[in-house]
Amino acid sequence: MRKAVVLLLFIGFWSSVAAQSGRVTTEIDKSRPRQVGNAPQETPIPNAPQNQTPKPNPEKAGDSDEVLKIETALVTIPVSVIDRQGHFVTTLRQQDFQIFEDGKPQEVAYFAATEQPITVALLIDVSNSTEFKIGELQDAANAFIKQLKPVDKVLVIAFDEKARVLSEATNDRDQLFKAIRRAKFHGGTSLYDAVDFAINRRLSQIQGRKAIVLFTDGVDSTSRTGSFQSTLAAAEEFDATVFTIHYDTYNPEIDDGKTGYGVTREEYAAGADYVKELADKTGGKLYEADSTRNLENAFFNIAEELRWQYNLGYYPLEAGKAGDRKQIKVRVNLQNIAVHARDNYVVGQQEKKQNLPK
Repeated sequence: MRKAVVLLLFIGFWSSVAAQSGRVTTEIDKSRPRQVGNAPQETPIPNAPQNQTPKPNPEKAGDSDEVLKIETALVTIPVSVIDRQGHFVTTLRQQDFQIFEDGKPQEVAYFAATEQPITVALLIDVSNSTEFKIGELQDAANAFIKQLKPVDKVLVIAFDEKARVLSEATNDRDQLFKAIRRAKFHGGTSLYDAVDFAINRRLSQIQGRKAIVLFTDGVDSTSRTGSFQSTLAAAEEFDATVFTIHYDTYNPEIDDGKTGYGVTREEYAAGADYVKELADKTGGKLYEADSTRNLENAFFNIAEELRWQYNLGYYPLEAGKAGDRKQIKVRVNLQNIAVHARDNYVVGQQEKKQNLPK
């Protein structure tokens, strides 16, 4: 038989949003062709290698077919640049950035400025434990939506014992405002199930930039499928950044020392660790909301961060093996500025199941 050599290009990435002091771990899947996040399918990526099928070489003909696979992963990095006055720097060009992986310079193959739209999953804890009044929470969430760009979409999910989609992803502001007004307090807190639901049942089916904004005390009492570790792993491997807004509702008067009901000091400490790790592992940021003012400021700051990001991409000079952790450093050719970007990712193994049923 004639010998055929097929060159396949797999492009995939896991993106995350900038964190000022957290770390981000991004897993790159290479099991099948994908193109997600900041490189839309209909838009060619500058400097990206192109699929090609070399012609058979008659001088190397043999008796068996041989297939050569070359897999190349585009690593994308959302980046925020802030000056000494705390203002976002929004006028930078591709040549102003440098990327290093494991200390080695990489070519910036993809660059997008701050106008790229985003889909935000807004997860609102409406269990009875919240110390905020429902009107205060609704007002702050609506104010957050108003600060996003008109092209940005929001998916609204409220959760207590069960996760409920109040609005699918849309940029229809009136629809979103009405959806948030439908949020009501109930019993139980299935936090882990809600995070799992948002990632695997909703955002996994959406292309482009993605982020999760999670408002919760971090304590889970009724989840049936998700867990602390499983949802952290899912968030770390997924191409979305998680911003967490945390409030502490611990009440020593109802702490009977029995775990499993979300009332002990140990469970609240674990909840605080959970929301911090969610932000750290995905390149987001944790905000403490111990007052209505802090709640409003948290939503405002997250909206600003999402509005003014750059997105950079590169093809690693050394692909690495599955499970390898690669260190990333982004630099800007300016003085007196701070660069916020993820600082590492994990080379992926076999891709997890996506596009689960609704």
